[in-house]
Amino acid sequence: PARWQATLHPWIESQGFVAGKNEPCAFYNPKTKVLLESFVDDLIGRGPDQPVREFMKALAVRFKCKPPNYLTQDTPLDHLGMTFFRTSEGTYLSMENYINTMIHNLGLDPTKFRKVRTPISCPVMDFTPLSPDEAKFFMSGTGMIGWLAVTGRPDLKYCHSRISQHLASPNRGALANLLHAVKYCFWSKSLCLHQAEGKEVPPAEWSLSCDSDQSGNTEPQNKRRSQLGSLAMFGTCPIQWSSKASAVQFGEMSTMTPGAQAAVEAVTGSVPVCHPDVPDLHPDMSSAAAEIYAASVALGEFMHLSYINDEMGFGPISPLHIGVDNSTAIAFSENSNKRSKLRHIDCRQLWVQALRDRNLCRLIKVGTDENLSDMFTKILGPIKFEAVRDKMMYNHPLPEAAKAA
Repeated sequence: PARWQATLHPWIESQGFVAGKNEPCAFYNPKTKVLLESFVDDLIGRGPDQPVREFMKALAVRFKCKPPNYLTQDTPLDHLGMTFFRTSEGTYLSMENYINTMIHNLGLDPTKFRKVRTPISCPVMDFTPLSPDEAKFFMSGTGMIGWLAVTGRPDLKYCHSRISQHLASPNRGALANLLHAVKYCFWSKSLCLHQAEGKEVPPAEWSLSCDSDQSGNTEPQNKRRSQLGSLAMFGTCPIQWSSKASAVQFGEMSTMTPGAQAAVEAVTGSVPVCHPDVPDLHPDMSSAAAEIYAASVALGEFMHLSYINDEMGFGPISPLHIGVDNSTAIAFSENSNKRSKLRHIDCRQLWVQALRDRNLCRLIKVGTDENLSDMFTKILGPIKFEAVRDKMMYNHPLPEAAKAA
C-alpha cells in the first residue's frame, strides 16, 4: 500500500489537485472544484460533472482500472459494505447488506431472534471465561460491530465501546451483550444515514455536541472512568461521532499526520487532566469536571474535523459552537464560576485556555433531551434511545437495485 500511495498520490497532484495536510488521502482542485478521496486502490470523486468525467478519463489512461460508477437514483454504489443510494429526498448510506452478511458469517439464524430495541440493555455481570471457540466467535463478532459503528451506524458506537473493553478477557456477559447487539442490528438493519436534499430543505449547517457520564460504568475493567461522547452533524447527517473511556483520548489522533497532531496539541495540549503531572484521564469528584474533560476532548476532534473540512474546499468550521447540557461546565469555560469542586483543575494548562478562547470555541447550553451525544455515554432505555437515535438516522429499506445477491 505504501508504494502504491507513493505512485498514485503524486500523479493526482500532477493533475492540479492539492493533497490535504491533515488528511493526506483527500485532494481538492481549486480550479475545477473537484474533490477526491482515496482508499488504497479505490477513488471517489465529487464535483461538477464534466471535470469529474475528464479526470476519470485521464485516470484510465494512466492506470489500468475498472470503468467508473456514478451515483444516481438508478445506480447505487457499494464500498466495503457501505451502500450509497439516492432518492428524490436525498442521499443515503445503508449498512443493510453488511448486516445480512455479518449474521450469515457468524452462523446465526435470524428467524430465532427475539426483537430488541436497543443495542445494549445492561452491563456485563457474568465474568465466566469463554472457551477458545467462543472467544474466537466473540472477537470476530465484536470486530464486525466495530466496523458498523465507525461507518454508517453511530447508534452502535457506545455499545461497541463497552463490549470491546472485554476483548482481553472474553466472558459470558460480554458475549451475551454481543449477541444482543447483533439482534438489534437485524431488527434495525434498514436504518440509514441521510443527507436531505430539495428546494424545501434549508441550507445544511454544522451542529456539534458532547456529553459525559461520570463513572457510570461500574464494570471492574473500566476502573470507574467516565464515558466521553461527541457528535458532529452537518445538516441531517452525522459526520463524526465518538464514544470512549480509553487511554487514547483524541479519537482521530491515530489517523492524523504528525503535523496535524502537533497543531491540535499546540492549542489544546494533550490529555485533559486536573494537573499536568497526571498522565491520563482519571475519575473525578464532580459531573461538571467530567463534562469539562469531555468538552476538551471533543474540541480536539472538532478542530481536526474543521481542518479537513477546509482542505476539502468547504471552508473551516469557525467558531466551534459545542452543545453541552451542564451549566457549570459552561461557566468554567467562561471563567465565571467560583470553581468550588473544580479548584483542583490547574487553569494554566493549554486545554483549559483553549476552552476559554472565544475565537476558537464556545460552549452552548442545550437541554439533556436535546443533547444527541447522550447516546454515546450511557445505557438508555428503549423510548429515550429511539428518540435520540431517530434525530440522526432514518429508516429506509434498501432499493432492490442495491440489495446484495
